[in-house]
Amino acid sequence: MASTQSLVQPDLGTLSTLPLEIRRLIYKEVWDPKLSMHLYFRGDQLSALPCLGAHIGDETEVDTRYPSREECDLRWEKKPSKNDNFWISRLSSSWGHHYRCEEDWMPHPDHPTSRKNKCISTLLVCEGMYHECIDFIHESLEINVTDLETAMYLVSNGDISPKSIGNEPCHTMPLSIIRSVRTLNLTFFQPPEFYIALGAGDKIPVNWGPSTQEMVAFNFGMVSQSLLQQQFASEAPLWREVWSGLTALPHLVNVNLWMDHDQPHSWSCVNERAVLQPLCDAEWASRVNLKVHLPNLRQDKATPAVHFTDMDCDKREGLPFKIRRRYRCPTRPEREWWGCSYEPDISDEEMVALGNEYGADMTADRWTTITILISQVENRCYRAVNITSRVPQKVKTAFRMTQARLGYKAE
Repeated sequence: MASTQSLVQPDLGTLSTLPLEIRRLIYKEVWDPKLSMHLYFRGDQLSALPCLGAHIGDETEVDTRYPSREECDLRWEKKPSKNDNFWISRLSSSWGHHYRCEEDWMPHPDHPTSRKNKCISTLLVCEGMYHECIDFIHESLEINVTDLETAMYLVSNGDISPKSIGNEPCHTMPLSIIRSVRTLNLTFFQPPEFYIALGAGDKIPVNWGPSTQEMVAFNFGMVSQSLLQQQFASEAPLWREVWSGLTALPHLVNVNLWMDHDQPHSWSCVNERAVLQPLCDAEWASRVNLKVHLPNLRQDKATPAVHFTDMDCDKREGLPFKIRRRYRCPTRPEREWWGCSYEPDISDEEMVALGNEYGADMTADRWTTITILISQVENRCYRAVNITSRVPQKVKTAFRMTQARLGYKAE
């Protein structure tokens, strides 16, 4: 059999004369050092798109998420601007932190650029380059998935539907290559009804009836939207199949799961233990580095029976995954009020304790309390980007969170 290097066709010019090591460096530059791509359905076709990176805000060494500068700029917009619809579509995207990646294949008029998929193009130059790129892909492939349908195809035997992969019908990549993935990132940014359905399991019937909505409200303490709940009730079995089916990816090393809902109220309405039970039952979970990224929980709303606690995070219960708590990402701008609105991660009691520690009077209402806290910041900084190092870390964290999350701007 001819070697991979001999397969490079001479009509490629200078490229064919370069050593294989140099060509591999070129492929690495074309793709990405992490070789990360999105798989998603585009109509009846499964497409591949290079990942531009998750827009997750600024991280610290202690896993605390601060808003990015771009998120802060969004919140300080006092009047509706021409970009309102643009940001609403971004912040309500089911792609979550990857909204920029979604724009790459479905560009908004205000989006500055729309890049072509140069990654897939390298597979179409010639047979030799195809084989060289495939070898490179095998070594470090990272796939991002943002919906259950794509995840099911990934773990299936390819018999769900004969769909190709690529930006155009002729751009194909074998399913066997996709299954060489080393890192799998799953991001789910869905309505709360999605997580209620996943956590309910067989308690919610797939065949929706007149009394189902009342049953959901009684069992889960939340009045859901019936049409959404009916839609998501059928996805609970798929959720379990995806996690049990990841055994079809023999080269898997890292799995990252990101979850959040798209509504302003607290994440505490989600039964985390029930939703993540399929991960606990998965036989492959102990063989990979499995991390679950969940929104922060207010201490006064955390329930050990349905939520994971600090004890769980310390793996004292033998969980097969690590849990990372993060401040919630923004949901959407509200036209009747500047900034973004959602329930903050810090409780009133925590804020009072914080204020007492810092010497502020916490007897006023919540907005006045925030004003008092903010006023303690040296030089009255208000964009959470210039807070001095002399301010205690816990206070800086609260400042950044309350400013960005509640849309407050100091005068």
